Amino acid sequence: MSTGEIVVANRQSGTLSVIDVATDVELFEIALPQAEGDAAPEPMYVSYLSETNEVVVGDRANDRLVFFDRSDYSVSSLVSVGQGVFHSWADPDGEQVWVANDIDNTISVVDIQSKQVIETIPLAADLIALGGKVHDVFLDPVTQHAYVSILNIEGDEDVIVKYSRETFAEVDRALVGDGPHISATSTNDVLYVPTEGGDQVVVLDRATLDVVTELTVPGAHGAVGAFDSRTYDYFYTTNLPGGGAGGLYTIDTATNEILGEPIDTPFPVPHNIALSPESDKLYVTHSGATANQVSVYEVDDNGIPSLTGAVEVGFNPFGLASVALSTDTGGLIQNIRLGTDGADVLAGSHENDNLLGLAGNDILYGNGGRDALSGGKGDDLIYGGSQQDRIWGGEGDDTIFANGGGDWIDGGLGSDTIWLGAGAATIVLKSGEGVDSIKNFQLGSTQFKVSSLSGLSFADSADGARISQGGELLAVVSWQTAATFDANSSEIFVV
Repeated sequence: MSTGEIVVANRQSGTLSVIDVATDVELFEIALPQAEGDAAPEPMYVSYLSETNEVVVGDRANDRLVFFDRSDYSVSSLVSVGQGVFHSWADPDGEQVWVANDIDNTISVVDIQSKQVIETIPLAADLIALGGKVHDVFLDPVTQHAYVSILNIEGDEDVIVKYSRETFAEVDRALVGDGPHISATSTNDVLYVPTEGGDQVVVLDRATLDVVTELTVPGAHGAVGAFDSRTYDYFYTTNLPGGGAGGLYTIDTATNEILGEPIDTPFPVPHNIALSPESDKLYVTHSGATANQVSVYEVDDNGIPSLTGAVEVGFNPFGLASVALSTDTGGLIQNIRLGTDGADVLAGSHENDNLLGLAGNDILYGNGGRDALSGGKGDDLIYGGSQQDRIWGGEGDDTIFANGGGDWIDGGLGSDTIWLGAGAATIVLKSGEGVDSIKNFQLGSTQFKVSSLSGLSFADSADGARISQGGELLAVVSWQTAATFDANSSEIFVV
């Protein structure tokens, strides 16, 4: 069975969606951090850092990289980079992340271990004079070079620039078609450059940047490739402007020829691509301000994908990355238990479990381990364990029993009742998702995660302290008074 996760950056929603590869179910959606004074987050492209077991995403609106600990998807670091974060790429050896900043026209080089910017590379003056903008980036760990695509060059051709990852100096450059993106595989020594305006994939020799061949692909845009322990016998690209017709192409990396006919995608604007950790499934984001779908394909032994379904995620799904699960690196999920459309009872073990109730009025028991518990649709009853759990009630009026250990709880849509155990807990309160009833609040241990610290107000009632934001009631906290929240709001509320 396929395993692992696909992490999707939802540019419009300001979130990451985590998809379980085994079930093609969205496990949860994580908001990027937004402190007081920050712009609304704008996640762009995602990489998985296997050496540190982190997921890193570029936040364009706040000019930074956000690092998440993949064991529980908590924020581990924030690193400020240049203005206009667009594409980013992390090398599989766990050394560097390169970020293309298209507003100040620089490339930020971040050391993964220290989380420091170690170099800022300005785009060459002659390319700036021609209107050039840095865009896509790929790191080659074998030759210790980086490749950056430069868009908006005057005329019908744009540029690929090759840099040394040791000296950060430009080594070479090549003219290609209009609108280039870049990727490669560990199967051969070439660079694949889809050019949307040029309607082709240009194949370059990575050492010399000489053209090896050119393949006709209308609107060629997305590019899947990785350079790690896996062997990629096939390269995939998308026809972004084609409306979904002939939206997905397969290229044999042994012959550099197109295989078969292109595959239609079920939604327009097929954008970016990721392969599952076992390379037996393929995921495509479909972008646009109101788009919210990732299409899913099985890959046969000949490398040809066939559509199997889609996953609904946040709005404007953009970049995405494949995450291999490993219990050796503290992986959150070791066992997956999936419910049905009916009423299910799902029980975890002493290990790290993922329980997905799906539809129906389900009962979930986390038991031991650090669990991910998701009720889905229906009025669910969810019991966390004694360790640090992540709990999503989903759609419905749920009852959640946390049990301490630093739990993270999102009741979801509906009027939920949340009972807290001993120890720390963070409860997500969102506008438009109903009024939650909170029991056993503990000052100094319980925090509420809100979209902003402005507009909060508190009032006493017969049922407890009422928490509102912008005039909308979000929660009622039993056995507490408004004065407690007024006096300690900076300690209780986080964004």
